[in-house]
Amino acid sequence: MPQTTRTIRTVYKYELDTLVGEEIAYQLPFRAVFLHFQIINGNPTIWCEVDPLASVTEKRHFTIFATGGEIPVGSLHVITTITPLGQVWHLYERVVR
Repeated sequence: MPQTTRTIRTVYKYELDTLVGEEIAYQLPFRAVFLHFQIINGNPTIWCEVDPLASVTEKRHFTIFATGGEIPVGSLHVITTITPLGQVWHLYERVVR
């Protein structure tokens, strides 16, 4: 009988300790996939699908912009949320090569 390899994925929650317009660098499991972005108790929070057994992480650089904010060249849109006060915030990732 052929042996199969099982890949396990799960969803983790991460609080981003940052303000609108301020870049933050965050270590995430390699190839984390963004699922949701929400403000909880005033804290920007993201949920990502990850491999919980991954031994490799990668530093990723994020900035939250309000609608109408200037977005630097080289930043890629990740996800958008509406705050409890009705503001629309957009999470961008600066691609580091």
